[in-house]
Amino acid sequence: MIFSPGGVLGLLGLIMPALALAFVVHRWVEGLDWKTVAVALGISLVALGPSVYRETLPVPVDAVARGYPFRGVVGEVAVGNPLTNDTTRQMLPWMQVVRESYADFRAPLWNPYSFAGYPLLANGQSAPFSPFFVATLFVPLPYQILSMAGLKVFVAMLFGILLFRRQGLRQGAAVAGAVVFAFSIFQTVYLYFPITAVTSFLPALLFFAHRSFFSRGHCADQVGLSLVTASILAGGHPESAVHCALGAAFFLAIEAFGNGKAIAGRWKELPRRIVVPVLVGLLLAAPAVLPFIDHALQSDRINTLATQEMTPSRPLGEWQVFGHPDRFGNPALGTWTGPANYCVVAPTYLGLTLVALAIASLLSRGDHLRRKLFVLTGLVLFGVALGWKPFAYVNEIPPLVWSVNDRLRFVGIVFIALGAVPVLDRVRRGTAAAAAVGTAAAIVIWWFSWGRRLTGVAGLSDIVGLVAVAAVGLALVAVPDARRGLVGTAAAILVTLELITLTQPFNAPCSIEYFHPDLPIIEALHEHAEAGEMFRVVGRDWVLLPNASAHYGLEDIRGSDPMAWRPYLGFLDIVAKPSHRFSIRRVARFPQPALDFLGVRYVLARPGTRLPSGYETVYSGPDGDLWFNPEALPR
Repeated sequence: MIFSPGGVLGLLGLIMPALALAFVVHRWVEGLDWKTVAVALGISLVALGPSVYRETLPVPVDAVARGYPFRGVVGEVAVGNPLTNDTTRQMLPWMQVVRESYADFRAPLWNPYSFAGYPLLANGQSAPFSPFFVATLFVPLPYQILSMAGLKVFVAMLFGILLFRRQGLRQGAAVAGAVVFAFSIFQTVYLYFPITAVTSFLPALLFFAHRSFFSRGHCADQVGLSLVTASILAGGHPESAVHCALGAAFFLAIEAFGNGKAIAGRWKELPRRIVVPVLVGLLLAAPAVLPFIDHALQSDRINTLATQEMTPSRPLGEWQVFGHPDRFGNPALGTWTGPANYCVVAPTYLGLTLVALAIASLLSRGDHLRRKLFVLTGLVLFGVALGWKPFAYVNEIPPLVWSVNDRLRFVGIVFIALGAVPVLDRVRRGTAAAAAVGTAAAIVIWWFSWGRRLTGVAGLSDIVGLVAVAAVGLALVAVPDARRGLVGTAAAILVTLELITLTQPFNAPCSIEYFHPDLPIIEALHEHAEAGEMFRVVGRDWVLLPNASAHYGLEDIRGSDPMAWRPYLGFLDIVAKPSHRFSIRRVARFPQPALDFLGVRYVLARPGTRLPSGYETVYSGPDGDLWFNPEALPR
């Protein structure tokens, strides 16, 4: 075991904000027993993995290092999981720029290092006001992204437990329900992306909305609802914010239906208890939301909305993912053969135990109709997300027609859990028989999607999943009512083990040495440039991938961002290779007056690349050739 100072700081970046949040909730919202906090924090620590004690990161910083100039320094690189490389190509560079702005006491409005300068705050996913980012600013890069991930899991766990306890569940069952969401495949594959800075707040949104409307309506509840709304909007993923809002609306409607006459006279208080706090949250988030809206109308994203179907129908064969998330392989294991990509397909997996509980909930004759509605609503949301008819028609309704609705599955997971997990705690007429049927059905689904394809001994995740669903099913049939609390506790442990063994390989650990290593070619560039000189650079073809320049203080004319400014991209096409496969503009035409106009004074190229006429070579080494362009116009 190697002691990692950065990993320890990443650990503190989780623990300190988590304890501060727990204190605030305990003091002003709802009394927390510290066992709950310890459970939520302990499970969150699992998300950090070996990076706490080893010089590794769970994001693929090795993906950028595959190309030059990095390749000439670190050698050949085998990427653990290239599917998540946006965290390295986009999120980490944007975090670098935001941190620089805060360090210089400037508003994080502008990114000078990409696209010859373009909006930073307005691109959305830079999310400089996200609570996860602000609360972990004291942790240096790249370990801050580790702290943020752990904090996301903690927030989902803590408020998930509180939400399920408000449903009248015992502690064990509440923890099981929280784990089902916090460690779901959806949350795991997007854990290091801005999307989970939004989705992790869904349990908190439902918790505060429920307290605000169905309880006495203390001021702390309205304040909490406002702050959570603002946090969701500042998280950097507007589509998921819309999905959270839909989830909250459906949740309140089902809860109101279940409470019936008990709240008949309370609807007149809806504006004060729900609408006003949400509007206050909108106002608080306005500095992040309004620039995004303005920039979105001029971004390349508009072209995507106009030319692509945002939520295409998924193949019906993907139902098999309900039995195992790796039904079509796993990119981290080098076995992916499925349609689309893993992040789109695998989140359909609910967990075998949740599948069994959901079936049991629907079949239990004496169970409350409200819980069945939760399960059915969750299944409908899955149908909408997968684009399966007749649910696909919902995707034609504004604002869903403009968003990627396959992410609605995170809302569906919470709803199915709300209806299914109470089976662990409450005995109703026919529960034992329903649990037996649900358990058998889950095992059959596993067999048809995965078991038949095993060519050898079942893996750990298969064994844990099968043991979990079988043990929980047996307990529901055999354990007497007086010991039902133990069933929930056992289920929480088993479900945690099931999801951890399935999800841990995806965010494969990667050596920290690949995170912006020292490069001789960059040192030569700074030595050649005149003091105080303002200039821009570009990498030829795939050299120095766009956005990586931010780590070296270099202004690149390229960039990588779906929110890039549309007119600028049109101009950049003058010097870029035409490509329908890659969204990144690859510059390979030299000499070119457009490059002179943009002030490109230096070009980084692969070693041994032919020098264009009019350029001068100022450095040549194993990490590349550096060309000087004397015709570049001054800034």
